[in-house]
Amino acid sequence: MKFELGKKNRQKKRLVENLFLGAIIGTFSLMGTFVGSYIWWLQLQYPETVHQFGIVATVGFFATFLFIFKLFSK
Repeated sequence: MKFELGKKNRQKKRLVENLFLGAIIGTFSLMGTFVGSYIWWLQLQYPETVHQFGIVATVGFFATFLFIFKLFSK
């Protein structure tokens, strides 16, 4: 009985971790969509100045992804 209870608690903890991870990834995906569309709009308005901002945003995106991956990999 105690073994089954521990197994259920682990499953519940894993479910909560997966939901939390999914919420974080979904939030960053949504933010990436908005930032990407804003960069695209800026590039149409000012084609000569947006290139550096696009590089910084891309590096920031990958750094955030790596941080999340390191945070949840065990």
